[in-house]
Amino acid sequence: MDIDQNTGLSRITCQFEDRKLEGEFRDFRWEKIRNYVRNLLIISQIFNVLINIDDIRLLGPSPWYIGYHVLGLTVWIFWMFFLSDNKKKK
Repeated sequence: MDIDQNTGLSRITCQFEDRKLEGEFRDFRWEKIRNYVRNLLIISQIFNVLINIDDIRLLGPSPWYIGYHVLGLTVWIFWMFFLSDNKKKK
């Protein structure tokens, strides 16, 4: 018995052939891993900010360097806290 026939899985893409079922699977999967992904992103951003502060302390304040990283941090904060969960899933 071939498992692909019973579940409707595509052997090439490893996705459900039924788009509704694929969407439900992705929603369920996202709900399971959402907190882990969020925590990982927050911890990595904290380390990134600490490294940037150390770079500024060692190399001196450069407006281009500071502006680049402030812009990156602003985009990250906007993406993490202001976008809805529906936009993050896509």
